[in-house]
Amino acid sequence: MSEKSQAFAAKLKNEGNVLFTKKRYANAYTKYSEAIVQDEQNAVLFANRAACSLHLGKYLDASMDSHKAVSLDPSYSKAWARLAKAEAALGEYEESAKHWEKALSTLPTENLTPAELRQKQEFTAELKIMREKVKALKQGETAASLSGVIPDQAPFRRALTMESELRSRSTEKQGSSRIDIAWVLLEAYKDFSNGINNMKALNQQASGPTTFTVGHLGPLTDITNGILRDYRVFHIEDPNFLDVYNKQVIFEAQKWGALTEGGPEHITSEMLKLQQSDGWNVVRPALSTTMRAYFMRGFLEGRLKRNHEAEYEFLERVLEILHWGNTGPWKSVSTKDKGVIFEKTFIRGIRVLHMEACMNVYAKGPGPNGASLIKKMSAEAKGVLRELESAEEEIAGKTLDPGFVSSFYIYPRGYAHAMIGFCNLQMVSLVERTVEAIEPRLRQAAKSYLEAADHFPIDDENHVWFLNSAITSLWRCGTPIKDTLPIMERIRLAIPEMKKIWEHSAMSQSGRDQALQRVLWAEEDVLEGLASGYLSFSPPCEEKAWDRGH
Repeated sequence: MSEKSQAFAAKLKNEGNVLFTKKRYANAYTKYSEAIVQDEQNAVLFANRAACSLHLGKYLDASMDSHKAVSLDPSYSKAWARLAKAEAALGEYEESAKHWEKALSTLPTENLTPAELRQKQEFTAELKIMREKVKALKQGETAASLSGVIPDQAPFRRALTMESELRSRSTEKQGSSRIDIAWVLLEAYKDFSNGINNMKALNQQASGPTTFTVGHLGPLTDITNGILRDYRVFHIEDPNFLDVYNKQVIFEAQKWGALTEGGPEHITSEMLKLQQSDGWNVVRPALSTTMRAYFMRGFLEGRLKRNHEAEYEFLERVLEILHWGNTGPWKSVSTKDKGVIFEKTFIRGIRVLHMEACMNVYAKGPGPNGASLIKKMSAEAKGVLRELESAEEEIAGKTLDPGFVSSFYIYPRGYAHAMIGFCNLQMVSLVERTVEAIEPRLRQAAKSYLEAADHFPIDDENHVWFLNSAITSLWRCGTPIKDTLPIMERIRLAIPEMKKIWEHSAMSQSGRDQALQRVLWAEEDVLEGLASGYLSFSPPCEEKAWDRGH
């Protein structure tokens, strides 16, 4: 490297440092990237860019840059610490603990400066936290997807008991309540269970001194397809699931040449090179495996560890790469060549789960970024609805099973409307301060939740739950009885239909039935009041409506 390039890199680094101190992390990231182009062997530049990525919530990028920094300078304490922070955010607690130990080991053992003493205290505290998390995981303290649910009574099991009835009525008009939800769960469970069963065939065999792995190459595709059809079929029955699953991912990744580490920039760069050197028949399964594995890493972080920040990060990166594939250098390439992961339906399935992950991050504590998260969720939900405006054209002439149509065309509308309702409710506490501003927000939330409920059949628990969310919003803004009573009736009629399948769902363990019971009590009080003349539909009497129910 020339002295001129080195001097230019130093100048760019200094500019990045100034931007970093001003908390302009995205701009600082750009400056450090420009500096790296001039000096690719400078560990500080990679560590500084990793620090920007940590602040921006791009933990995959932070991890990769930190790895590069410590490979260039193994004695760089800050780089080890940033690697450990990124891994902790991604749920890789054992790796994080190991690298906090490494960060500590690279500090001087004596005559530490005040700054080094502070670092030692920080590294020691973080190492303790990671060790506790590793211990908790090994003791099985993380929540599995069927925690508290009797396996034989799980919703997908109940749907299976309806299969013969469903098949015999398969020619009936799509949209009838029982057919839609059973189709969705049956087809989702079929894909998911096929993947799980084929994954169990993975084993190691010996041929003389050589040991090799044999197994199927389709489980990752089947498992992800099932989850994207309806994530509620996800469950774990084998205590060794994670170990077997991780081996399956490694097996498929090695067979297809997939990537298991790195952020979007690294993945897209490597896949471009692979396509140019080996063609679509090689890059297509490699990229599909990469994206499905990244999606599952995020999904499992959210479902098993409740690490929704990591879930959000992985799904965000998958969507970013898929967007690149459809708008960048491969824009004009057919999905037949690029692969099914670039189809709108596949992307839509991930977007639904991405919205939910964002909502769960917000629910853990809005923090200073609460308003921006709400804005992001609302924009994505509206984007899904805009895309689905052309759904009829998209499916015209195609032969699709009713479950597929519900999973990727009907239900996403429902989830998007529900997300808009959620965002309006949160804006009440985040932004609005006057009755004049709050009431329209609550009414808009109720309207969106009612719209969401209408996109799910009566025996899907989302239908009754979104009705409950709507009526709760209407109660909060003093809506007249004549407008809320019909919704109470809809909830009452939906509950027994819903419980035929969803009586023992995960949502039932989280206060669903108690909330619905309050609606039943409210309706009972209102009907008794109307029958006795204590209440009427005239405004002066309405505010006396309920004691138990509201």
